[in-house]
Amino acid sequence: MKKISLFCFLTLGVTLSFADMKPKYNDIAFPEEEIWSEVKLPLPPFPDLDNQKWQEFYVAERYPNQAYLYPASLCIGKDGTIRYVLNIKTSNGVDNISAEGIRCTDRQNKIFAYGDTIGREWIANRRGDWRAIDVSDQVHLQIRYIFCQDGLPRTHEDAVIRLIEVGSKDYKPKTGKQRVGK
Repeated sequence: MKKISLFCFLTLGVTLSFADMKPKYNDIAFPEEEIWSEVKLPLPPFPDLDNQKWQEFYVAERYPNQAYLYPASLCIGKDGTIRYVLNIKTSNGVDNISAEGIRCTDRQNKIFAYGDTIGREWIANRRGDWRAIDVSDQVHLQIRYIFCQDGLPRTHEDAVIRLIEVGSKDYKPKTGKQRVGK
């Protein structure tokens, strides 16, 4: 009985001595991952719908609406998110404006507010949670393709250049199908 008690005591002591150590691989200590937290930013000014500075971008061959981003609203936050204003114009000409953000590292997007085109103001989204971009969400997959590279946000300049390239009337996917999310 004394041997079992001694064995349990020694096992407990050894376990507790290793409990405080950081994970190591080949004698290299890795820092613990930081927990991401969103930086609160004010909404951008409500965009002018008549302004010619909206940039149309390609979504998919059979996408029935027109998608536009407002390059002046593009903001890369210190938290690694990219904020932008999106306009989905229906085939009937109705503007659906939203202030949104995308997280390249986690493949998520968030709608911060919807645009009231009559009152020209933002209406906060009450369910403003970050959500995974669904594979059937062609618009946000394409936005991720425009703004993200290898899971990281592009620089402001690179994002605008990619937006202009994808918005070009001559833009066609290389394989006939749009590769998104890379």
